[in-house]
Amino acid sequence: MDKGNYTDKYNYVILAGTWDLYKRAYEELLIAENVKYIEENKLDNNILFLIKKIHFNQKLNKIINLPGKSFWNKLIIKFKFIKSKPICFIIFLNWVTNESDIIKYIKKKYPNSKIVIIINDLIRTIRYRYTNEPLYIENLKKDSDIIISFDFKDAEKYNLLYYPIPYSKPKFFKQDRLIYDIYLLAKVKDRFDKILTVYKYLKKYNLNIKFILMGVPIEKRINLDGIEYSDKFMTYDENLNYIQKSKCLLEIMQGEGTGYTIRTGEAIVYDKFIITNNPYILKAPFYNPDYIIYFERTEDINPNFLHELKKNKIINYTEESKMFFSPKKLLEFIENKLNP
Repeated sequence: MDKGNYTDKYNYVILAGTWDLYKRAYEELLIAENVKYIEENKLDNNILFLIKKIHFNQKLNKIINLPGKSFWNKLIIKFKFIKSKPICFIIFLNWVTNESDIIKYIKKKYPNSKIVIIINDLIRTIRYRYTNEPLYIENLKKDSDIIISFDFKDAEKYNLLYYPIPYSKPKFFKQDRLIYDIYLLAKVKDRFDKILTVYKYLKKYNLNIKFILMGVPIEKRINLDGIEYSDKFMTYDENLNYIQKSKCLLEIMQGEGTGYTIRTGEAIVYDKFIITNNPYILKAPFYNPDYIIYFERTEDINPNFLHELKKNKIINYTEESKMFFSPKKLLEFIENKLNP
């Protein structure tokens, strides 16, 4: 991969989340001369990191909402670019909902910059971290140049731009020995009953299943072969280890979700089958009915496909399909929207 600029107009500062998934998703951009990637909690000084952690502690701030959180912006947001260009800030929503006045800080320090907000969750589920108030989307529109949602319906409902969550092609990828027929990692939220229904159907075909379910109350947990309940945070590398050992990924959408999730990008980039109940997948430019299995009702999942899944069949998505999720395409999209 060549170093250099992925677009011509801007220097980009990506204010990202702390989840290591996002760094993996944007990996293609990390060597670009005109892109700087900054995580919310990125502080080189361990003492300062500890103080900030206390300052932003959620339990403490629910008792008393501590003032002065904007102070940390100047310590974290540091960057230099080789070439002088206008700056475009791409801001993940967690920087907004942490109540650190990030947009006000940027507008004051970099008054000529562009501001792009990225929303990677359903808007109805989003709350400000300490006040627990719902997201003020109309206020965000006033304070930003572009807001991008990963969800088709949210983009339409709130008059935002739509763009899928990106996912980078890996620099190096060696396929592990395939152990699992179907893999699912999920915070269950409103999906637990649906997941169990799909699990029971798949089990009838003697498939080797690996489901890791998070956020399931102890009283609701059912001891089933192939299902693991977890209360601890899983690193993305741990998750990726399971993906690489699996033939097929399972995707079960949140109640009203309509966008292509990170599961879809993973399946395509790593050449995995995917079973999904997202109807929007049928309209996707990368849709391939041989590799991507859509179901509305559980019994719609083709038994012939499940029988074939026992075989170690090699599949390959097209290069064009893999490039669909490239974060470089996201920068091109942003630049075109800022400069129509």
